[in-house]
Amino acid sequence: MFRPHNHRHSHQGFTLIEMMVVIAIILALASISFFPYTYYMQRASVERSIDTLGQSWVLAHKDIRNGKMYDEQSTANKLLVFRVGSDSVEQYLYTGAVVPETATLSSNPSIIQDKNIEFDSNVEILSFSGVGVGESDVLVYSISAPYAVGVFSTGSTTFSSTGVFVTLGYDGASQDSGRARQILLRPYLQ
Repeated sequence: MFRPHNHRHSHQGFTLIEMMVVIAIILALASISFFPYTYYMQRASVERSIDTLGQSWVLAHKDIRNGKMYDEQSTANKLLVFRVGSDSVEQYLYTGAVVPETATLSSNPSIIQDKNIEFDSNVEILSFSGVGVGESDVLVYSISAPYAVGVFSTGSTTFSSTGVFVTLGYDGASQDSGRARQILLRPYLQ
Protein backbone atom coordinates (compact mmCIF):
# COMPACT_ATOMS: atom_id res chain seq x y z
CA MET A 1 0.00 0.00 0.00
CA PHE A 2 1.21 3.44 -0.84
CA ARG A 3 1.59 5.87 2.08
CA PRO A 4 1.51 9.54 1.27
CA HIS A 5 4.53 11.48 2.49
CA ASN A 6 3.70 13.96 5.23
CA HIS A 7 4.90 17.17 3.62
CA ARG A 8 3.66 19.31 6.42
CA HIS A 9 5.97 17.76 8.99
CA SER A 10 9.11 17.88 6.85
CA HIS A 11 8.30 21.40 5.68
CA GLN A 12 8.26 22.65 9.30
CA GLY A 13 11.70 21.16 9.91
CA PHE A 14 13.07 22.86 6.83
CA THR A 15 11.68 26.23 7.97
CA LEU A 16 13.33 25.88 11.36
CA ILE A 17 16.71 25.23 9.74
CA GLU A 18 16.25 28.20 7.44
CA MET A 19 15.36 30.41 10.37
CA MET A 20 18.44 29.28 12.31
CA VAL A 21 20.65 30.10 9.30
CA VAL A 22 19.08 33.55 8.95
CA ILE A 23 19.56 34.25 12.67
CA ALA A 24 23.21 33.11 12.46
CA ILE A 25 23.79 35.44 9.48
CA ILE A 26 22.17 38.37 11.31
CA LEU A 27 24.30 37.74 14.41
CA ALA A 28 27.47 37.52 12.32
CA LEU A 29 26.69 40.80 10.54
CA ALA A 30 25.82 42.51 13.83
CA SER A 31 29.08 41.42 15.43
CA ILE A 32 31.04 42.65 12.39
CA SER A 33 29.36 46.07 12.53
CA PHE A 34 29.75 46.44 16.31
CA PHE A 35 33.47 47.34 16.13
CA PRO A 36 33.04 50.23 13.65
CA TYR A 37 30.01 51.50 15.58
CA THR A 38 31.94 51.59 18.88
CA TYR A 39 34.98 53.11 17.19
CA TYR A 40 33.00 55.94 15.58
CA MET A 41 31.01 56.59 18.76
CA GLN A 42 34.28 56.95 20.71
CA ARG A 43 35.68 59.33 18.08
CA ALA A 44 32.51 61.42 18.37
CA SER A 45 32.83 61.46 22.17
CA VAL A 46 36.42 62.73 21.89
CA GLU A 47 35.33 65.48 19.48
CA ARG A 48 32.48 66.57 21.80
CA SER A 49 34.88 66.62 24.76
CA ILE A 50 37.38 68.76 22.82
CA ASP A 51 34.57 71.17 21.88
CA THR A 52 33.34 71.32 25.49
CA LEU A 53 36.84 72.08 26.78
CA GLY A 54 37.43 74.75 24.12
CA GLN A 55 34.15 76.52 24.86
CA SER A 56 34.61 76.29 28.62
CA TRP A 57 38.17 77.67 28.30
CA VAL A 58 36.85 80.81 26.57
CA LEU A 59 33.95 81.17 29.01
CA ALA A 60 36.26 80.86 32.04
CA HIS A 61 38.32 83.81 30.78
CA LYS A 62 35.21 85.86 29.97
CA ASP A 63 33.79 85.09 33.43
CA ILE A 64 36.81 86.71 35.11
CA ARG A 65 37.13 89.52 32.55
CA ASN A 66 33.47 90.42 33.15
CA GLY A 67 34.04 90.73 36.90
CA LYS A 68 32.79 87.50 38.44
CA MET A 69 32.38 88.14 42.15
CA TYR A 70 33.94 85.93 44.82
CA ASP A 71 31.72 87.54 47.46
CA GLU A 72 29.95 90.89 47.85
CA GLN A 73 33.19 92.89 48.13
CA SER A 74 35.83 91.20 45.99
CA THR A 75 36.19 89.91 42.46
CA ALA A 76 37.19 86.33 41.84
CA ASN A 77 40.18 84.73 40.22
CA LYS A 78 39.73 81.30 38.68
CA LEU A 79 41.85 78.20 38.92
CA LEU A 80 41.58 75.31 36.43
CA VAL A 81 43.19 72.01 37.45
CA PHE A 82 43.98 69.35 34.83
CA ARG A 83 44.92 65.89 36.15
CA VAL A 84 46.15 63.06 33.92
CA GLY A 85 43.57 60.25 34.08
CA SER A 86 40.70 62.54 35.12
CA ASP A 87 37.42 62.73 33.22
CA SER A 88 36.95 66.42 34.07
CA VAL A 89 38.74 69.69 34.67
CA GLU A 90 38.29 71.07 38.18
CA GLN A 91 37.44 74.79 38.50
CA TYR A 92 37.85 76.87 41.64
CA LEU A 93 37.35 80.52 42.59
CA TYR A 94 39.75 82.34 44.91
CA THR A 95 40.78 85.89 45.82
CA GLY A 96 44.13 87.56 46.26
CA ALA A 97 47.35 87.54 44.29
CA VAL A 98 48.71 84.22 45.57
CA VAL A 99 47.71 81.14 43.58
CA PRO A 100 46.69 78.39 46.02
CA GLU A 101 48.61 75.10 46.11
CA THR A 102 46.72 72.22 44.49
CA ALA A 103 47.34 70.00 47.52
CA THR A 104 45.30 72.35 49.73
CA LEU A 105 42.35 72.99 47.41
CA SER A 106 39.85 70.81 49.26
CA SER A 107 40.91 71.94 52.74
CA ASN A 108 41.33 75.67 52.06
CA PRO A 109 38.23 77.57 53.25
CA SER A 110 39.02 80.59 51.04
CA ILE A 111 38.63 78.52 47.85
CA ILE A 112 35.20 77.90 46.35
CA GLN A 113 34.69 75.00 43.99
CA ASP A 114 33.09 76.23 40.77
CA LYS A 115 31.40 73.97 38.23
CA ASN A 116 33.72 71.40 36.70
CA ILE A 117 34.19 70.80 32.97
CA GLU A 118 32.94 67.24 32.44
CA PHE A 119 34.07 65.16 29.46
CA ASP A 120 31.91 62.82 27.44
CA SER A 121 31.59 59.03 27.91
CA ASN A 122 34.85 57.82 29.54
CA VAL A 123 37.04 60.39 27.78
CA GLU A 124 39.91 61.46 30.02
CA ILE A 125 42.99 63.66 30.09
CA LEU A 126 45.87 61.61 28.66
CA SER A 127 48.79 64.07 28.72
CA PHE A 128 50.10 67.64 28.50
CA SER A 129 52.87 69.01 26.34
CA GLY A 130 54.48 72.35 25.66
CA VAL A 131 57.30 74.60 26.80
CA GLY A 132 57.62 74.47 30.61
CA VAL A 133 55.23 71.58 31.22
CA GLY A 134 57.82 68.94 32.11
CA GLU A 135 56.77 65.51 33.36
CA SER A 136 53.98 66.52 35.75
CA ASP A 137 50.63 64.73 36.03
CA VAL A 138 48.93 67.93 37.22
CA LEU A 139 48.67 71.16 35.25
CA VAL A 140 47.20 74.27 36.85
CA TYR A 141 46.03 77.37 35.04
CA SER A 142 45.13 80.50 37.00
CA ILE A 143 43.10 83.38 35.57
CA SER A 144 43.55 86.69 37.42
CA ALA A 145 41.08 89.55 37.58
CA PRO A 146 40.45 92.11 36.20
CA TYR A 147 42.05 91.45 32.79
CA ALA A 148 41.83 87.64 32.76
CA VAL A 149 45.61 87.22 32.65
CA GLY A 150 46.43 83.52 32.57
CA VAL A 151 49.48 81.68 33.92
CA PHE A 152 50.27 77.96 33.79
CA SER A 153 51.98 76.04 36.58
CA THR A 154 53.03 72.51 37.43
CA GLY A 155 53.70 71.89 41.09
CA SER A 156 55.65 74.90 42.33
CA THR A 157 56.92 75.95 38.86
CA THR A 158 54.96 78.80 37.31
CA PHE A 159 55.49 79.61 33.65
CA SER A 160 54.02 81.85 31.02
CA SER A 161 53.46 80.12 27.75
CA THR A 162 51.92 80.84 24.39
CA GLY A 163 49.97 77.65 24.91
CA VAL A 164 49.92 74.12 26.22
CA PHE A 165 48.64 71.08 24.35
CA VAL A 166 46.25 68.90 26.33
CA THR A 167 45.49 65.46 24.90
CA LEU A 168 42.01 64.04 25.57
CA GLY A 169 40.88 60.56 24.64
CA TYR A 170 40.46 56.97 25.71
CA ASP A 171 43.06 55.25 27.87
CA GLY A 172 45.72 53.70 25.64
CA ALA A 173 44.44 55.38 22.46
CA SER A 174 46.71 57.13 20.00
CA GLN A 175 46.00 60.30 18.05
CA ASP A 176 46.38 58.32 14.82
CA SER A 177 43.34 56.24 15.77
CA GLY A 178 41.10 59.28 16.21
CA ARG A 179 40.26 58.10 19.73
CA ALA A 180 42.62 60.74 21.20
CA ARG A 181 43.09 64.34 20.16
CA GLN A 182 45.07 67.40 21.25
CA ILE A 183 43.71 70.86 21.93
CA LEU A 184 45.90 73.94 22.23
CA LEU A 185 44.94 75.99 25.29
CA ARG A 186 46.28 79.53 25.09
CA PRO A 187 46.24 82.36 27.60
CA TYR A 188 43.57 84.97 26.97
CA LEU A 189 44.13 87.32 24.01
CA GLN A 190 47.41 85.74 22.91
